[in-house]
Amino acid sequence: MLLAPLTAACLATAAHAYHLPETYLYAIMRTEGGQVGQAVRYVLGEQTQTLPAHAIVTHMSCGLEQLTFEKTSAAQRFEPRNGDSFVVRAGTRGAIAVDLDRK
Repeated sequence: MLLAPLTAACLATAAHAYHLPETYLYAIMRTEGGQVGQAVRYVLGEQTQTLPAHAIVTHMSCGLEQLTFEKTSAAQRFEPRNGDSFVVRAGTRGAIAVDLDRK
């Protein structure tokens, strides 16, 4: 949820506050498709979680658990392995897209 309109000055202030180049924040916005501040719900194993906007979340598990994200355009189910990274971004028609980076 935005409390104020997003402006170039606002983005510059945020970049300065987090010690990041402004281009990083513009890249995040482009990846999110202009949908700033969207939380995404997902299920890992039997637990439903919420991924806050602009967040990095790490899970540790001793067992194999299935991972699914809500609002994907196709039923995407993953079986995460050690070292996997998932990037959640804006998809088409209000859906989200999930990219898997497997090491």
